[in-house]
Amino acid sequence: MASRPKGHGLTRELEHKTRGKYDADIAEKVCSWFNDVCRKGESQFVVDFGGDYSWDNTQAKLKDGKLLLATANKVSGKTTKIQTMNTPFKLMENINNFLEKAKGIGVLDSDLFQTVSLVDGKDMTGVINGMDAFARKTIKLGKPDIPKYDGPIEAEANRREFTEEQLKSGQNVIGLQMGTNKGATASGVSFGASRKIMDMGH
Repeated sequence: MASRPKGHGLTRELEHKTRGKYDADIAEKVCSWFNDVCRKGESQFVVDFGGDYSWDNTQAKLKDGKLLLATANKVSGKTTKIQTMNTPFKLMENINNFLEKAKGIGVLDSDLFQTVSLVDGKDMTGVINGMDAFARKTIKLGKPDIPKYDGPIEAEANRREFTEEQLKSGQNVIGLQMGTNKGATASGVSFGASRKIMDMGH
């Protein structure tokens, strides 16, 4: 049964739009991969979703952060203690540790989610997208004991570095262009042409 967004006014409207972008099929693919990795490490934290990957059920199953951190432990090769006490602070600690490990393997901040998004269930679309970004990042790690994720390989950032001499040379080119055109804009040229045509008509 589909649940209705809680809240009032703009808050409710924003959550409704966010829920509209939620894809249960992607959630199933991502969560299944996390479970597969977890089985090869700390298998006691594997989660049974009962075939229900809806927004609310997925949030309820993931909000303790145990599956996330257990998977990140296996991927990183470094074990961070998983908190099992069901108190808000301890659960948030698991999620925070997962996010830190995700950054540690190169996942960008912009691809991750806020801890509160999962704890309060405000943005499960963002949570699933963040988990997907983590899973895709592991493809290039090429670890034989990590199940291969079925997703597009993340493109490398095209970073260009210039020498100080090249940067100065670029500044000179811009200066020359400004000198040649005398800082004229396209609109200025257009107005000048219009005046000439009118003068010729008289």
